[in-house]
Amino acid sequence: MPVSADFRRAARGHLKGHFAEMLAALGVFACVMLILSVVQDFTRAMLGVNVLSLYTPPVGAADFYSQYLPNLCIAAGSALFTLLLTQPLLIGVRRLFWRAVNDKHSGLSGLFADFSSGRRYARALSFSVQLYLRYILFSLLMLPGLALVSIGNSSTSVQDWFNISLPTQDIKDFGAGFGTVLLLIGAVLFVRLMLRYFLARVLLADDDSLSPREALRRSARAMNGYKGQLVSLILSYAGWFLFCVPVLPILYVAPYVNMSCTSFARFAVEENVRAGRLPCRRQPEAIPFAPFQPAPFYAPPGDFPAPYVPPPPAR
Repeated sequence: MPVSADFRRAARGHLKGHFAEMLAALGVFACVMLILSVVQDFTRAMLGVNVLSLYTPPVGAADFYSQYLPNLCIAAGSALFTLLLTQPLLIGVRRLFWRAVNDKHSGLSGLFADFSSGRRYARALSFSVQLYLRYILFSLLMLPGLALVSIGNSSTSVQDWFNISLPTQDIKDFGAGFGTVLLLIGAVLFVRLMLRYFLARVLLADDDSLSPREALRRSARAMNGYKGQLVSLILSYAGWFLFCVPVLPILYVAPYVNMSCTSFARFAVEENVRAGRLPCRRQPEAIPFAPFQPAPFYAPPGDFPAPYVPPPPAR
């Protein structure tokens, strides 16, 4: 079983000679996000809206119509444009990294592939909506803890509502203690459920005929038994993440981490194909799986088993 160091070593091998390409792909995505953020801030400045008004309750009707409502509309519009522009692009970024770990570099041609037709664009958007709806549903697991913490912060009002006679400090301690425990449990469950769909974008980017729902379903099944290993891989980069505080090192760390995670995705997919939990594609554009020849994942790039080639027809 490979460990985090094996995935990092494989990532460094795949980045050799293609680092600029991977950095450019991530740079395009970051530029789109930056432009959307600048447009959002510029719109607020033009309307004289303070961003903090979105997080504070409005005082009176004048404050509601002059600050809170415009701010809410700007935030909703920004979220909509982010979904429309970045989600198909995010699948394109994942496609480039996936091709790289399978030694099928194709430049930046696949980055905008999901904008090439209405069907592919609608498929990418449908996938993103279904994925984020699941994330929103999972986040509800943290609501009980948040509610108890809020009770601790507004103990006087709670006593008035429910006509209870507990001392204020007891309510605060209960809300802060038990609520924090529930919040942590909910956060752990949220992360665990969220990791089920780590492979979904890879599967969707690799197979143009795969539906979004099927990609999510296959990812949830394929990630059984691999979530802990993925968390371990991500945590192994803790030092690198701290190193990115000056911002500039992120130009190296971002492609490195993404390639490591994609290398892990290849390992997980291959293992699931060998176990029969995922289908093996053998078309010309297929991933070079080796379902009948298990090989150590930590072999140097290029030493993976060759793609399956069907025997010539008998004469």
